[in-house]
Amino acid sequence: MASSSTGEVPADESPTEYMNSALYWEAEKHHIGHAIEKDAQRLDQLRTRHGNTVLHICITSDKTLADKNKTTNKEDSSCCKFVECVLQKCKQLLMKRNEKQETPLHLAARYGNEPVVKILIEQAEALHNADIAKQMLTMVTKEKDTALHEAARFNHLRVVELLISEDPDHYKYNANEAGKIPLFIAVERGYNKVALAILSKWSSENSPNGDPHGRNVLHAAAIVGIHGDILGKWKQLSKETDDQGWTALHYAAEGKWELTVKQLLEFDKSAAYVQDEQGRTALHIAAWNGHEAIMKQIMMQCPDCCELVDKRGRNVLHFAVESDRFKAVKVITKEYSLSYLLNAADTEGNTPFHLIMPTDYRILQDFIKLRRLDTPALLSKKNQNAVDIVYANQKDVASTKRHITRRLRKQLREANKNNTDHGDESSALEKIENAKDSTLIAAILIATVTFAAAFTMPGGYMSSDSSKSGKPGTAVLGKKAAFQAFIITDTLAMLLSTGAVLSHILAVLHLDTSMKLTSYIWAVYLTTFAMIAFLIAFATGTYVVLGNSPGLAITVCVIVVFALLLYLFISARLHETFEMLLPRFRRPKKEAKNNEVKIELNNEV
Repeated sequence: MASSSTGEVPADESPTEYMNSALYWEAEKHHIGHAIEKDAQRLDQLRTRHGNTVLHICITSDKTLADKNKTTNKEDSSCCKFVECVLQKCKQLLMKRNEKQETPLHLAARYGNEPVVKILIEQAEALHNADIAKQMLTMVTKEKDTALHEAARFNHLRVVELLISEDPDHYKYNANEAGKIPLFIAVERGYNKVALAILSKWSSENSPNGDPHGRNVLHAAAIVGIHGDILGKWKQLSKETDDQGWTALHYAAEGKWELTVKQLLEFDKSAAYVQDEQGRTALHIAAWNGHEAIMKQIMMQCPDCCELVDKRGRNVLHFAVESDRFKAVKVITKEYSLSYLLNAADTEGNTPFHLIMPTDYRILQDFIKLRRLDTPALLSKKNQNAVDIVYANQKDVASTKRHITRRLRKQLREANKNNTDHGDESSALEKIENAKDSTLIAAILIATVTFAAAFTMPGGYMSSDSSKSGKPGTAVLGKKAAFQAFIITDTLAMLLSTGAVLSHILAVLHLDTSMKLTSYIWAVYLTTFAMIAFLIAFATGTYVVLGNSPGLAITVCVIVVFALLLYLFISARLHETFEMLLPRFRRPKKEAKNNEVKIELNNEV
């Protein structure tokens, strides 16, 4: 054992020697052996290279703390027994620090060893000197951390509660070298229970500057969602802001603490109008994070808060759209009184619609259904309209872009429908009347041909002198799958075409223009589907009779498949055309009802 330590000597100036390996391992194993007994009176002088005493080693090596789910108590812990026994032999160890200025209490608090913390405090109080116990609680490390800083940093709730109960008036207000008190260490790490334990013992007269970001105790309470009587102790701080301009309401809105937001608004509603350095209110923060319940609370109590914009000129709807919060968007768009937000542009000329990402399909779909959206005027300062913006992101899936573009074009057509005069309607009706005859002829021809094909079976019928098995008069190829498919599709084609003829008859009988157009649309759809079924029947019928020439049969089928794809494409175009035409002839229900009443009155007169 030799010379003194070359490192920085702890607060006491007692001579120091390096401990031998036997003493070290007895401390590590929590065993009172020969080495401990031999040097019992000078254990405070025996240190490791970093100034650790046997208590530092014992507390650090406590294996019962390795499992967080396992509780440690005074009775079954060898560490506790070792600490008690060693302190009885050498009480000077209680206040000894290592090179980092850490006492045994710092380590016990850091590792959450509540039983050892209790023993250390009891041993300090047993010295019959209250100042020694308080001094131990307030001793700081090189970073000026107290034991409470350590317990709060590592989320040891029971240790925090124990330390606070020992010194409720002063201990928790100490700031470390970083300027943080234990409360804000717990808050920053999201240890809400620890923060609540500290706040529950907090005096309402104390609001220290224990946070480098300028936050006060009410900010801390709002961050962890505290409400009730505890929050009421600091209601006078509700409009105070931190370094970034946030009030407690900003933090409560960000954390989705509904009850805290409600109580803060009860304290002072004007806090909802406080804007931070970027011009954001608590409502903007709630919208950005998609907290629709918080948004509803603020909007209910402070409705004109929605009018506020940030320094970029963006309103609450801009925030909800930009952060892709569909439910937050719905909270705003369903309120007719807030329709002015839909077309409000920021300083760059962008409305909320321009901030929608092309992949945000739900928000985009919700927007283009809104009649209050000024769709034709959606031009940004870069002269981009809605469709241009959809195509701006080249990473989008092509099918998604096409679908969205179709919806936008449809909305643009509907937005312009009020500008269409009656002359256009007459012209459209005239075109429909001209096309109606052609579709009627097509439907009749399909019905005729398919009816005849059903009795002119491919391959013919069984004769009475046929060598093949089967009843005379039945189809020769009746058992083949292709023949069966031919019969089914031929039947479908005939039924669909006759349905189309019936729809034409209904179109003639209807007096109402809208119903007339609807019947005609059904006729066109039925005729189109009949043609598709007719093509399939042709392909299967040809295939079954060309069984001996498979190459030719397959070629015919491939040609028919391409024809079917063309038919489907044309059908999609027809669908878009009908979607454009039909709203033009529809009358509002109220207007139609009024017209019916007028007709009845005229008849009575």
